[in-house]
Amino acid sequence: MSEFVYINKHYGLNVKKGMRVAAYGKPGVITGARGAHLKIVLDGEKKHGLYHPVDGIEYLIRNQGKMSFDEYWNQYGELHANFCNGNIKVFARQIWESAQGNGGEE
Repeated sequence: MSEFVYINKHYGLNVKKGMRVAAYGKPGVITGARGAHLKIVLDGEKKHGLYHPVDGIEYLIRNQGKMSFDEYWNQYGELHANFCNGNIKVFARQIWESAQGNGGEE
């Protein structure tokens, strides 16, 4: 069972990689999971921290609908540039596709 499946089932959530959150009031983005904890990179930081999914976490993206990749890149591209080595736009596209349910759009 993947970490996200466990977290979503155990805590009644629907969290995904790329979701915007506030961790104890500080905005950031979910970049993965480890065990029952979320990996969250806070805005302006380069490394993730581990956070319990129901302790101090506010989920900011709810029913925002689809957005084009260009809209996503304009909103979150700088965040990805701060913590990703390599081809940042390819990495951002992977997060956008998984988080938004989008794909195949240009």
